[in-house]
Amino acid sequence: MQLTMEPLEEILDHARAADRAGIDTFWLAEAYPWWRKHGMEARSSTALSPVIARETSRIAIGWGI
Repeated sequence: MQLTMEPLEEILDHARAADRAGIDTFWLAEAYPWWRKHGMEARSSTALSPVIARETSRIAIGWGI
């Protein structure tokens, strides 16, 4: 799943669910796939990380750069 391409609320839902399930890390891709459509932009993992950290309590957030 290319999480940085999903709507923000869906990204946060996935992060909260992973945190509740006891998953240790939540990875964000800092990549812009060749197949993206116009208007389908990826969000920066550096901008998303603090938002996800605010919504979770124990999960580590990683960047796949």
